[in-house]
Amino acid sequence: MIKIDPAEDDVLADFEHMRLAALDSLGLLDTPPEREFDAVVQLAQRLIPSPID
Repeated sequence: MIKIDPAEDDVLADFEHMRLAALDSLGLLDTPPEREFDAVVQLAQRLIPSPID
């Protein structure tokens, strides 16, 4: 388990807030599924067997 210094916890929380705000401003969160993108991901998964989370 990674232990985080409590002083670093506030910095990480601020960074996470900024990261999510940036993703939201770009319209990258909660997007509908895209068949073309899913097809590319499935092809990559077959060619390069590695976990996709």
